[in-house]
Amino acid sequence: MREMMMMKAFAMGGRAGRCGLPGRRFAHGFGDGDGPRGGGHRGGGRPGGGHGEGGPGDGPWGGSWGGHRGGRHGGGRRGRLLDQGDPRLLALHLLSEKPRHGYELIRAMSDLLGGAYSPSPGMMYPTLSLLEDLGYVARDESEGGRKPYTLTPAGALFLEENRPLVETALQRARSVRDRHRGIPEVEAAMDGLKRALAGRLSRPSLTAQEIAAAAAALNAAAAAIEALPTTAPEDTAMVRATATIATANAARYLTQLCKHWSHRFDVRFDETTGDIPFGDGNSCALTATPEGLGITVTAQDAATLERLQEVVIDHLRRFAFREELGTPDWRAVD
Repeated sequence: MREMMMMKAFAMGGRAGRCGLPGRRFAHGFGDGDGPRGGGHRGGGRPGGGHGEGGPGDGPWGGSWGGHRGGRHGGGRRGRLLDQGDPRLLALHLLSEKPRHGYELIRAMSDLLGGAYSPSPGMMYPTLSLLEDLGYVARDESEGGRKPYTLTPAGALFLEENRPLVETALQRARSVRDRHRGIPEVEAAMDGLKRALAGRLSRPSLTAQEIAAAAAALNAAAAAIEALPTTAPEDTAMVRATATIATANAARYLTQLCKHWSHRFDVRFDETTGDIPFGDGNSCALTATPEGLGITVTAQDAATLERLQEVVIDHLRRFAFREELGTPDWRAVD
């Protein structure tokens, strides 16, 4: 029974042994891994239990992996660079390439993410122990000294059976790497800032007023950078679809969806409207009326549009578990 719970927890990205079986983890690229029925909140696996009140999990391997500033609502919570189950899938993927020691996996994972994050030994080795318990990895006994980890036949079978999840995790890792790729002009400016700070703060006669002025200058620079406009892709290349879901709880579902994604994106919403920017010009606009919840999805291409439609409706159904929602009638928007 315990092994079955651990396998469910691994495949779904949750943890075994906390309030029963973990809830289903959202595995798509536009989710943050904290689905309404997910096990990441202390409320357990009850549908809709406490979501929107707690923050993300408590570490890259059991909760959030790194992060960035969250949405406007809720005081800037930190979101995930990767979904919760991704690091385990990525570790198995890297071991499928060749056997590796723990420190080699740490370095390979950091390289995969373009240096945006590097897991610590305290995070990597417990994960490898879990994979050993599941029978997916083993120590290579043929090696002397430190024994590298190698993928077992059961681990290879798990990767093959979950290839779509692995590919999605790899795509998220590449996106993280691309977002954090260095820009020479910015790096040069940051180096100049570091030199200026080091030169100023190393003076023995530094006064409290000078410290306050330096801090104020840094805060002003940060605010100016955050206020820079974001250039979206050319709107002419975008595709859109809209649907209305008949429900008397449209306002509540709008708020729940927006709070959910505010962990990762700069979401803006009020009682009747919501805007969720998924990045790269992809977005979802929500409108709550007495008749139902209006949903308009915008994407770069038809494939992304279809996927986003599934993602939004999947999340909506989880929040609306107490009622039976009809099948959405998506209509193209010119």
